Amino acid sequence: MKRGLYAVVVATAFLTMLDNTVVTVAAPSIARDLGAALPRLEWVANGYMLAYAGLLLPGGRLADRLGDRRVLLGGLALFTAASLAAGLSRHLPALIAARAAQGAGAALLVPATLAVVATRGEAERMRLAAVWTAAGAAALAAGPVVGGAVSQHLSWPWIFLLNVPVGLAALAIGARCLDPAKRSPARLGRPPGGRVFLGAVAVQVLWGLGVTGVYFHTAVFLQDVRGFRPVAAGLVFLPVAVAVVLGAPAAGPLVRGRGAARTIAAGLLLVGGGIGVVGLFSTSTPVLLGALAVIGFGSALTVPLAAVAVAAAPPERAGIAAGVFAVAREGSGVLGVAGIGAVVTAGGGYPLGLAAAAALVLAGAAIAARTLPGPERRGQGRPGGVQLALPVRPGVGAVQVEVDGGGDAGLR
Repeated sequence: MKRGLYAVVVATAFLTMLDNTVVTVAAPSIARDLGAALPRLEWVANGYMLAYAGLLLPGGRLADRLGDRRVLLGGLALFTAASLAAGLSRHLPALIAARAAQGAGAALLVPATLAVVATRGEAERMRLAAVWTAAGAAALAAGPVVGGAVSQHLSWPWIFLLNVPVGLAALAIGARCLDPAKRSPARLGRPPGGRVFLGAVAVQVLWGLGVTGVYFHTAVFLQDVRGFRPVAAGLVFLPVAVAVVLGAPAAGPLVRGRGAARTIAAGLLLVGGGIGVVGLFSTSTPVLLGALAVIGFGSALTVPLAAVAVAAAPPERAGIAAGVFAVAREGSGVLGVAGIGAVVTAGGGYPLGLAAAAALVLAGAAIAARTLPGPERRGQGRPGGVQLALPVRPGVGAVQVEVDGGGDAGLR
């Protein structure tokens, strides 16, 4: 039973995160086969992310009302069927519709799976959370590589068709191992206010606007302008994943010593600078790889952002705070692809599009420095702080982050 639960958690995290990035490198192949221009092609990525972001809160509400098991299995069934439809699509509107259905399935899967994790005992909950984080991070990093390899050596429909056997296996295992018990309905409160929460959400939005747009349009640039094959274009993004894995453990000590505001602002400065270098020197592969590594390391320093946002809310409203933050994260991805694309296609070109992305991230650094908690003042803790488990990478236990929503932050 336990092994089955772990398998379901890994499968749902991997499938939903993989489909955020798997189409980035395959986009030119899809465009050639379906005769789609770039502005319309963006909706192959945006159709998924928009449905995902827009339905996360209703998905969580359904899990509260109907039970985690039912919603999780329903989400898996929808995601798997939509993946099959996407792989069989031969026209762009049908592909976009299938991608939107995939996003709707993911919006059911994510809150239901996390709710299942939350009902476990403390030790198992920590292990499952770490597995969820590791699988999601691996999927995000693998997306461009998988998309490039499959579209080059097979054909782009297989990036969706490969989801089908995984989804069917997860359905069969989940039907046997998930507890049919239904949780008591949770009350849906209003999103929390306060300066720290709003600042954290704004920072997340600006990071997503910049970084997601860079991923999509850099993958297109490498293939259409520099002539990279899909596999090579996907491998270019590996430094980002490696830097995130290596840099995430540094976020904890930095928050403890320097505070969340300085740590996250410094990370965003690195991300913004890296994006600027990518825009200026995208024709030099060594410089491009180094700049992408800087983007990855800077992004690793923003790992505590979600913990800061949720801790700023009253405990009884932490769930809705987490939902709002997740919507901000996914919605910013949609707007990032479209917004940076608008700059690129309006005559500004790829370098100006990345300059706009860098400016957005640097604005996020300024907001982080002004609104997020500062360093912990020993002996002057305020009531209302909370501890959050923050899994950082495979093989490393969860870091206990103690954040005072009123202004202090530290680590244990």
